Parts: sequence; C-alpha cells; structure tokens
Amino acid sequence: MKFNAKKEELDREKETIEETKASIERNQRSFEEYKIKEIEKLKQQQKQQEEYISKREQQLREEKEILEREKETLENSRIKYEEDAKELEQNLKKFNDLVSNFTVGMEKFTNE
Repeated sequence: MKFNAKKEELDREKETIEETKASIERNQRSFEEYKIKEIEKLKQQQKQQEEYISKREQQLREEKEILEREKETLENSRIKYEEDAKELEQNLKKFNDLVSNFTVGMEKFTNE
C-alpha cells in the first residue's frame, strides 16, 4: 500500500509539473504574441512619426521659400524707394536752383 500511495503522490506531482509546464508554455506564447504586437505598434508609431516629420520638414521648406521670396521683394522695393528718394532729392535741388535763379533774375529785372 505504501507503494500505491507513493505512486499516487508521484502521479499528482507529475500532473502538477505538467500543468505548470503547460501554463509556462501558454504564458511564453502569450508573451511572444504580446511582444510581436507591441513591436508592430512601435513600428507603426515610428512610421507615423517619420511621416509627420517628413511632411513638417516639407512645410517648413515651402514656408522658408515663401519668406525668401518676400525678403527679396522687400529688398528690391527698398532699393527702388532709395533710388526714388535720391531722384526726388536731385529734382528738388534742381527746382530750388531754378527758383533761386528765377528769383535772382527777377531781382535784376526789378532793379533795372
């Protein structure tokens, strides 16, 4: 009887070990599946981030080009306004000289 009792005890231990082993294997499979899903999520997130960065970089390049064109336009306008201001200054000097000459001429005419 001791033999049967010992055999039953060993059978229970064997069954417990097999159940534990099966549980460990299930947990390993479950973990592997979870790990694969998480890796895929991370890859997808990375891809989305790279796409966002790429789109944002393109937007920034386009905005920079627009700003460069605006800067060039403003610089050309500034140059034109400076040239116009110089021309107006020269014309004003000529006008003042003409008025001065006219005034001197009128004084001579009036004094004669």
